[in-house]
Amino acid sequence: MPTAALRRCAEPGCTSRQDATRCSLHVRLRQRAVDLARGSRQSRGYDADWERVRLAVLERDGHRCQIGGPRCTRVATTVDHMVPLAQGGARLDPANLRPACGSCNSRLGGAVRRDRGEGGQIAGVFEPQDRMAGGVVSRPGFPKVGFRERPSDGG
Repeated sequence: MPTAALRRCAEPGCTSRQDATRCSLHVRLRQRAVDLARGSRQSRGYDADWERVRLAVLERDGHRCQIGGPRCTRVATTVDHMVPLAQGGARLDPANLRPACGSCNSRLGGAVRRDRGEGGQIAGVFEPQDRMAGGVVSRPGFPKVGFRERPSDGG
């Protein structure tokens, strides 16, 4: 089986050759720059108060994802703001928070960024399911994209 030809790193002046777009050094340097520009957890509002509320919300709903998107893992490890902070949502109000698996939360976060013109990285937007309220929770301005509904687990 033939292997693909190695190509030069996409960073100007780098002579390294590999099968990826950038060499491992420049991948690490670019990620470091992104991390530094992003700021720390605390500077972005994820302090001790946030951690207490986040854990309470996860416990409240039994660590079950309440969004149920196309690639949902059903195990919530993150918490989603139903009304995004950028749209005036309350940061620490449990009524504005719901458990989400990483896949669903990052997909919704990308949709919010894309909607604000910040270049979210998702192909389509889905409308989240709020099983506790028994209905659909939509975010204004988001198109609906169909997905298979999860079977109810009796909870």
